Amino acid sequence: MSIMDTSTQETAKDKILECAFYEIYRRGFQAASLSNILKDTNLTKGALYHHFPNKKALGLAVIDDYIYAWLKKRIFDPLKLSHRPLDTLLKIISESRVNPSIQIELGCPLNNLMQEMSSLDKDFNAHLIRIQLAWQKSIENAIRHSQQQGEVSSDLNAEQIALFIFSSWEGCMGTAKVNKSKQVLSGCLEVLEDYILYLKS
Repeated sequence: MSIMDTSTQETAKDKILECAFYEIYRRGFQAASLSNILKDTNLTKGALYHHFPNKKALGLAVIDDYIYAWLKKRIFDPLKLSHRPLDTLLKIISESRVNPSIQIELGCPLNNLMQEMSSLDKDFNAHLIRIQLAWQKSIENAIRHSQQQGEVSSDLNAEQIALFIFSSWEGCMGTAKVNKSKQVLSGCLEVLEDYILYLKS
C-alpha cells in the first residue's frame, strides 16, 4: 500500500468533503450515496475510509469543515471585521437575492440538515447547533457593535434580535425552496432588510 504525502492527503480529503457536501445537499444525508461520492472524486473506497471511518463521520465533517468554513468566510468573518457591521449584514442578505437559483431549488444546506437530522441523531444535532449559535452570535456581536456606536438603541435586546434575524433568514430560504420561487425569496429578504434598517432609525 502506497502512502500519500501530506499535501496529497489534504487534497484528497478536501475533494471528498466537497463532493460529499454536494451529494448531501442534493439528496439529504440519509439518501446520500458513498458510491456517488467516490464516483465524483475518482478516489478509491480505501482513500475515503482513510479519512472518514464511516458515513456519519463524513457527514459530521461536512458540517464542521465545509458548511461552517463557508459560512465563516461569507458571513462570520465579514461581520467581525466590519466597522459598520449592520451595513455589512444588509449587503450579505442582499447578495442572497442575486442569482439564487440553487437556493430556490435546494434551500439552505444548514437548514436542510437541521430539518432532517436534528431529531434523529444527537451528534448531528450538537454539531448543527454549534453552527446555528455561531451564526446568531456573529449577528448579535454586529448589533452590539452598532449599539456601542450609537447607531442602534442600547435598550434593544441584541441576543433576541439576532435569533429573530437568523430564524427569519433561514425561514425565507426554506419558504422559497418549498414554493420554488425567486419572488418569494426576494420579497421575504427585502422585509428582513427593512427590519434591520428600522433598527438603525
